[in-house]
Amino acid sequence: MRMGSFFKELKSRNVLKAALAYVIFSWVSIQAASILFSIFDVSKFWLQFFVIVLIVGLGIWLSISWHFEIGPGGIKRIRTTGSEKPKSFLRRFSVNYAILLLITSLIVFSSLFIYLHMEPKTNENLATATTNPEVKGEKSIAVLAFLDLSPNRDNEYFSDGISEEILNHLSKNPELRIISRTSCFSFKNKNVDVRTIGKELNANYVLEGSVRRVDSNLRITVQLIRAYDGVHLWSETYQRQMADVFQVQEDIARNVMQNLNTSLFGKKIEETQPGAYTAFLQAKNLSLRYTEESADAGLKLIDQSLAIDSTYAPSWLLKSKLHFQIKVYTNDNEASNKALYAAEKAISLNPDFAEAYAWLGRFNVINSNFTDAFSYFEKALSLNSESSEVLRNVSSYPAISLDDRILLLQNAQTIDPLDAGNYRMLAIFYFFQSEFELALESMDNYLKYQPYGNGDHGLRGEILSWLGCKDEAMMEIEKEEDDFSKAYSDVMASLVLEVEDAAAKVETNKHLFTDDQPYLLAQMYAYMNKKDKAYQLLEKALDVNDYDMYFQLKNDPYMVHLKEELRYKDLLKKMKVPKTLELKLKLQT
Repeated sequence: MRMGSFFKELKSRNVLKAALAYVIFSWVSIQAASILFSIFDVSKFWLQFFVIVLIVGLGIWLSISWHFEIGPGGIKRIRTTGSEKPKSFLRRFSVNYAILLLITSLIVFSSLFIYLHMEPKTNENLATATTNPEVKGEKSIAVLAFLDLSPNRDNEYFSDGISEEILNHLSKNPELRIISRTSCFSFKNKNVDVRTIGKELNANYVLEGSVRRVDSNLRITVQLIRAYDGVHLWSETYQRQMADVFQVQEDIARNVMQNLNTSLFGKKIEETQPGAYTAFLQAKNLSLRYTEESADAGLKLIDQSLAIDSTYAPSWLLKSKLHFQIKVYTNDNEASNKALYAAEKAISLNPDFAEAYAWLGRFNVINSNFTDAFSYFEKALSLNSESSEVLRNVSSYPAISLDDRILLLQNAQTIDPLDAGNYRMLAIFYFFQSEFELALESMDNYLKYQPYGNGDHGLRGEILSWLGCKDEAMMEIEKEEDDFSKAYSDVMASLVLEVEDAAAKVETNKHLFTDDQPYLLAQMYAYMNKKDKAYQLLEKALDVNDYDMYFQLKNDPYMVHLKEELRYKDLLKKMKVPKTLELKLKLQT
């Protein structure tokens, strides 16, 4: 058969139309399979296998199209005249044998493909399988602190802010598990291999980058890396103006989601003016220093930010937190009112701001407004129950049992394994549970990631005293720099360790606690078994309205001599606690 006659025959038998239809069908099928396989976490191997089957199936389909016609009357075999019969390989075999040969080839080829790709798992392969995201089907990502490559290295606050905003945008995607800022930033300025970072953070992917800023010119470079083997999946360099910074952040987040085969999800990154954003990032950097001076300086910067753009919700939330820091340092009630106003303003500007609701919940707990606190916590959890910050704030709710508080923080640790704040709170909760070894372990984990702050040496010394480590406990307390914390911890450790002058220390230092912290003095007298003085001070503490007194009194190891008494139980009944409210928490046990 001549080539021209052959193509005529292909046309007359509709083979070309059949081939085109098959190609279109295959393309649509592959697109649908890639989406469905991703949703159900099916390995890429099976998608590859599916494509191979479609390719081999093309031969079978063309063979059927050559010999059969499919129409309204059903499937009919095409009859050829003597002159039209092709003088080819198929002429010597029946159609059934030809199709059987193609099907057999498909089976053999598929079996060989599966055999070559389904390797037995040696010990090495098993180790790889535990971390390979394609095997696990999990998509988790750590966004590291971007490097500041500006000429004077004076834009670190800005490079940190860029990476944090990208992280926040990615966190809106329910298909991704996001390692939080605290954990990711713990590797800042450290020369650690990406594979080690992925293993320590339990992340399958890592996003790293750098920022170079000169006046209003930006150069942002990012790289998406697969953590288990260090393979670079995607990289890009953006050279833009400062005014385009939010668009760049959104572009980076979208490219990451596309490269991880997840849906493009979430609202646009909340934008503001470049000057407002710069001042916000500088203030945020200062807020992490936790001193009265840094809080004052941060508030000045936030006011500058809001003067440029008064509609930027994150600035209002940060302003609330800074005012609250001032309240803690100065006991200024006006600062507390300003903190409340700023937090409510943040929510009015962004009704989906989970961290703002959680912060307002915590604020209302501190002010013993438990009904409002419950509503705010419930809203925060409905918006983002995968936020370590949200869970940590919710754990302050008095109606939650000690066991559930610990469970909340353990869940927060799973989300954010290197968040130092979670470890410190866990140490306190374990202390009240009289699990002193676990308390010490949590405290030591906290101090791995966070330098000693006010009260840290004192708390660790108290824990050591309950473990009977006299010399180590007293040496630890001696290192405490905060005078109030040092005096309190020294008295409590001396009582527990039965130091000779422990009672004298109580009398010497009681003036520090009588007016503003009567509960702390009540602890001392209760542990000394001076019950009448202890109850007098506890009644006074009720008037002071200590929001967490119910939790403390119910679990406090220093109250061991009171817990079986009727007066103690009556005191618990008098306390203002939201007994009828229960948070509906979905906790991993």
